[in-house]
Amino acid sequence: MRLIVQRLWRSSGPRESAIGAAMTAAAAGMYAVTQPASPYAHSPARTIAVRGAAPTADIAPEPATAMEPDEGLTDRRLRKVVIGRWRTYYHGEWLIENRPDGSATMNLTFDFLAALRYGPKMSVQLNWVIEDGQMTYVMTSGDPSDKFQRMIDDYGDRATWKFQTFSSDEMKLLKVAEYEESYVWKRIVEGGASDSSAAME
Repeated sequence: MRLIVQRLWRSSGPRESAIGAAMTAAAAGMYAVTQPASPYAHSPARTIAVRGAAPTADIAPEPATAMEPDEGLTDRRLRKVVIGRWRTYYHGEWLIENRPDGSATMNLTFDFLAALRYGPKMSVQLNWVIEDGQMTYVMTSGDPSDKFQRMIDDYGDRATWKFQTFSSDEMKLLKVAEYEESYVWKRIVEGGASDSSAAME
């Protein structure tokens, strides 16, 4: 059982987080469940590359409109476009909401296998920052507390991701670690049915 659970997040060090585990595993699972033969066949053609810029505290939600391929994303713009709700699946449903104040909530609904170790559901509170085209999540608390602590013990409390491309409804992230893994997260459209799926490259 321990070996199976560890596959949820192949940490490269003691500080890589369970939230990273959620991202990593979640993205991989959706690929197997809903993606077409080409992992990115569903992706909008209009995506953009990222470049770094000086940090700024000016954060406000961006409308969900397509961005031009040549429109580079600065850190300031990234802080705007990541705000909102995103979803992926693997051993259950993983849903995260990034707020303008730099806080976030992830609600996890585990399938049978993951629930054997962490229980059927968990709610995790996090903080996020974006600098130099990278997003770092740090978990601060979770409920139920004993299962949350178990997750921290298993994986650590943080993970860092580099933005590769971004569009109005999905973001492709590369985990900053000794090995490279790319993940695509889908935005949840308020009031709309579908929104989200994820794929791992």
